[in-house]
Amino acid sequence: MKRPLVTTVLLAVAALAAGCITPPPGEPGPAPDLRVLDGLAQVYPDPGNAALTWARAHPGDPDAGLVERTIGGRPSARWFTAADTDVTTRVRAYVTAAADARMMPLLVASFAGAEEACPRPGAAGLVDAFARGIGDRKAIVVLEPGLLGSPCGTDPAVTGYLAAAVASLRGLAPDARTLLDATSAAVPPDALAQRLAAAGLARADGFSLNVGGYAPGAELAAGRAKQIRSAARSLTGRADYTAFADSARNGAPVTSACNPAGAKLGPSASFTNQPDGLQQAWLTLPGTSDGPCGTAPGSAKGDFVPALAAALAGG
Repeated sequence: MKRPLVTTVLLAVAALAAGCITPPPGEPGPAPDLRVLDGLAQVYPDPGNAALTWARAHPGDPDAGLVERTIGGRPSARWFTAADTDVTTRVRAYVTAAADARMMPLLVASFAGAEEACPRPGAAGLVDAFARGIGDRKAIVVLEPGLLGSPCGTDPAVTGYLAAAVASLRGLAPDARTLLDATSAAVPPDALAQRLAAAGLARADGFSLNVGGYAPGAELAAGRAKQIRSAARSLTGRADYTAFADSARNGAPVTSACNPAGAKLGPSASFTNQPDGLQQAWLTLPGTSDGPCGTAPGSAKGDFVPALAAALAGG
């Protein structure tokens, strides 16, 4: 029997609301639920993070207890990169462990190489493998920190890659909250919003800021987050984007962006239900070096430096 048109429309709307139907490209997706933890207790603390690993391997070090207590055991993001093998299995194991603990996993997908060829060949396949690993689990996902804010952020190959990545996550990991990264110290907010729109923001849940940075949350909320959200609304017709900031090292004002003296920990997970609020969590593990500069001149970018971690924690 042929269904009445009204019944068919209502069924389609219900399916869309339940996440069963993916809107066509370019059309706004369903509004994200502002309850970021979505009924779960808290963000999952990465049990394999470098701070915890170091502290447990150096029990006699005077900073070990401080680093383990204030950083190693706190909620933080797990990064997945092109260097990872068997991405699907690794991601599945991580999100499953988080689900078993009734916690929300916070994942960063960094496959494209913002400092290399943009995007790196093979990145699209890695995103698909990453999304398959999440599957039907819940997760918060930050896509490609630094890529849109890099010199190649306007390249159609980059925005096309990111738009396809958003679509892959919508299709293969429908319960993941997908955030396109808008970290940049140089690109104006209006220009970043244009790049985000070209990269599929209309089908994502929001955008991230300050990954690896030191900008205080209040400054971000009143400045770049508000400006990007406003510009994105005029471009995509949506005003409900979640703004998510890296708060790993934004607990005190600093005068440098490269392992500066005086930096302090920010909140490891601070969420709000306010529609225009700023969500904050550790997207970078505190103690991660910015490179051979500042207070860690002998380190390489991405190294975990115990002295940096202890200084951030007030040691």
